[in-house]
Amino acid sequence: MSLDDLSKIRGLLAGLVLGDAYAVAVGPSAGRSGARRGGSRLEGEGPLRIGVASQLACFSVDALIRAPMREHDRGVPTKRAVLSWFSLRRWGRLQGLPVAEDPDASPYSAPQYDNWLSRVEALTQRRGSAPATAAALTQRLGSGSALPPAGSLGAHALIRTLPFAAAAARPEGRRWFGEGRTVAAQTHAPAAADLAELLARVAAAAWLTGSVSEGVRLAVAMGADIAGSDGVATDGVGSDGGGILHEVLSAWFQLGPGTGAFAQLPATSTAEAAVRGGLLAAMAPPAGSNMLDAFHIGALAPRPGAVLPVVGALVGAAYGIEALPQHLLARVEIADVVDDLAHDYAFTLGITASRRDLGSWYPTV
Repeated sequence: MSLDDLSKIRGLLAGLVLGDAYAVAVGPSAGRSGARRGGSRLEGEGPLRIGVASQLACFSVDALIRAPMREHDRGVPTKRAVLSWFSLRRWGRLQGLPVAEDPDASPYSAPQYDNWLSRVEALTQRRGSAPATAAALTQRLGSGSALPPAGSLGAHALIRTLPFAAAAARPEGRRWFGEGRTVAAQTHAPAAADLAELLARVAAAAWLTGSVSEGVRLAVAMGADIAGSDGVATDGVGSDGGGILHEVLSAWFQLGPGTGAFAQLPATSTAEAAVRGGLLAAMAPPAGSNMLDAFHIGALAPRPGAVLPVVGALVGAAYGIEALPQHLLARVEIADVVDDLAHDYAFTLGITASRRDLGSWYPTV
């Protein structure tokens, strides 16, 4: 790992949150009119508010930081997916959701395991809806029950898994893809969890190649593609021999970088639409160019709230935090919080030295 890796882990998390804040500015309106309204808000000087996607991402990183600390303290392996569930329950309780009792998780969702994130106002306020996540948290489980079943194909399935790409980009990190998929499956349908794993693989490949488009090609070459188009992701590829990544590359080549390929996107907030739209927008600007263009293009998607966090995470993972539009990033209301999380996460991955005593910031469970 190197300083470049530190820039990329900071970029992945900051880009995701910036994309979410950009989407909040754009609002739910799709297309050019919504993007223009968002652009006028982005031209101001005030703070950029985050949405619920940023909250889910931050609490996912919280678990990824606590897991190796727990392993160190207890000397036993700790599944990241298990601690992600504990962290998600803490987020739900802070949101005021009637989180159901879970004999395996309830003790670790208690206030004594809260940390500094629980004191960040923007992370505890209601900032939009996450219906599938809320439904999973509020189901009442019997003793010994598995994690909640779910049937949603929504784009939030991708958000809690994207931070796993940083760990998966390590030489020995392929095992984290499976854990990331398990995290998505805690709240969403298996098809959406498959897409979450696919996107994490692309983000890790973009990190390693230093390019979003090359990352997509590498993921295809490594056999990561899965079929889509019918709303159901499966192991394998489509009947024409190509899966979602193949179709995205084809659209990008045939219609060129920019907004032409967006005409093919459904006006839904599904995980599949978010993957397709996020990849198309993130691949549009050439490496070394103005990456703000990727956000502008993503804002033209039918559902920018699903697409823009993916755009930001991919751009940040490929090109580092310096490639993000700094004038906008500085205005994101939790920019400093996310950067502290990124440095703490980087420390647990062996990328950099710790800037603070993590034991007092992340109580282990």
